[in-house]
Order: sequence, then structure tokens, then C-alpha cells
Amino acid sequence: MSVYMVERDLKGISMEALGGAQKAAISKATEMSAAGTEIKYLRSTFAPEDGRCMCLFDANSDA
Repeated sequence: MSVYMVERDLKGISMEALGGAQKAAISKATEMSAAGTEIKYLRSTFAPEDGRCMCLFDANSDA
């Protein structure tokens, strides 16, 4: 498996909503794995000054 980064623009997001976005990424990866696509959420890094959020996933492909 390889590590893939997904960059998201979350400028202006509240800390509460940021937590919700992280939970959604974790949930979606779990859902996709259960459906047969091997993917695992690893972690996210948020840069509040410009609103960028980088999410790392471990997966077999970027598809």
C-alpha cells in the first residue's frame, strides 16, 4: 500500500466543523474498506492561516 495526500481548502472553518470533517474522512475510509476498497485514514494536518488541510490515507491506488 502507498500513502496518498488529499489537500482540502477549509478556509474559515470553525474548530468544531474541522473535527466533523475529520470524522467524515475517517468514516468514509472505513465505509470504503468495508465495501472492498482497501483504504485507511492516517491523519490530517490543518494550516489555519491559509485554511489548507492535508489528509493522509494508506491505500492500494488513488482511484
